[in-house]
Amino acid sequence: MLFLAGCTPPEPPAPLTEFPEVSALPERPELPPLFDSFNSKHVAKTAADWNDWRRPQLIALFDHYVYGARPPMVDVSSTRTASYDGLVPGARWEEWDLQLGGDARAVLHVAVIKPLSATGAPPVIVGLNKCGNQSLVADPRVRLTTSLVIPACGTSAAQTRGTQATLWPLERIIQRGFAVVTFHESDAAPDDDEKFATMLRASFRAPEGTPPRASWGTLSIWAWALAHVGAWTATETGLDSTRIAVFGHSRRGKAALLSGAVTNTFAAVIAHQSGTGGAALNRSAEGETIELINLAFPHWFDDVYPGFANAETKTPVDQHQLLALWAPRRVVLVDADEDRWADPDGAFAASVAAQPAWTLLGASTDLVSWQQRLGMHSVEPSDWELFLDALGW
Repeated sequence: MLFLAGCTPPEPPAPLTEFPEVSALPERPELPPLFDSFNSKHVAKTAADWNDWRRPQLIALFDHYVYGARPPMVDVSSTRTASYDGLVPGARWEEWDLQLGGDARAVLHVAVIKPLSATGAPPVIVGLNKCGNQSLVADPRVRLTTSLVIPACGTSAAQTRGTQATLWPLERIIQRGFAVVTFHESDAAPDDDEKFATMLRASFRAPEGTPPRASWGTLSIWAWALAHVGAWTATETGLDSTRIAVFGHSRRGKAALLSGAVTNTFAAVIAHQSGTGGAALNRSAEGETIELINLAFPHWFDDVYPGFANAETKTPVDQHQLLALWAPRRVVLVDADEDRWADPDGAFAASVAAQPAWTLLGASTDLVSWQQRLGMHSVEPSDWELFLDALGW
């Protein structure tokens, strides 16, 4: 941008510190703009504008009105506790304890599965698992989770051994040349309304000055934990630090999208059927509503978001802006044609509306992809071929 001699460019907007009540927000049937400042007449017209004030502003809006604010990142110390060759064919299975912030209560039990035949540092898929690391393989050598096993998984950790193997086809992922880094979501926060305040939420607090109702919910906790595991993976495992993708299905897809949107930890995201609070637009007429998702899962978001029930057009941000926070990195979205609750059309529309952010930053809009396959809400072994092909690594 050029300015006449003797003129100075306008000051950028100040960081957001005040947020109107939901009742005071205007109705906006159209999507909130990507580049217009929330509370001023500024418009982001350059990459510097985006990085200096618009991106932080969008993160602040999502933190307050949707997911809840997270603590700053903390130091991670790690200890390898086990290593087995061949537990997964062609791979080395390692188990690590990651302690966050020096708090003995804040430990993530991480499984690292590496190709044995890799000639260089392989790319990595990082993701939460639902039932514990032992659910990915049936081998009894894998440590049982000591965190909460939700009823959807089984009545005990031992009962879950190998039950999620088809969702995580590790042998095929290894054959494709990728490593996998995963941990049990309950290590960070149980997916339980009455118990989610345990684990990381008991050890760490949202930034000082955050209103209690805007403090982090489960999705934000999971995103924060994923960011730490991704950062640790980049520095401590010998894997390719430039090719780390975060993966998630359904609610874990929401957390995966959020994790890389609010940090620069990951080079790519694979969000599979992530729905409301994920890739699907709040303003879409199809799929799960803000009211219903908060009634069913009140712990996922902060306590401001439920105020938009039956008032989606008041939300000052929408999910195309969450996707835009990934620019200029790779975004892979996959949906299923019969999974109308997750709103494939709303995710596609969000992916299109987000693309100008890649253009602003000088990146190709081909880095944003959306695919739809036949079927219902599930992860199939064949889905992984779509995921890994779309990464292009």
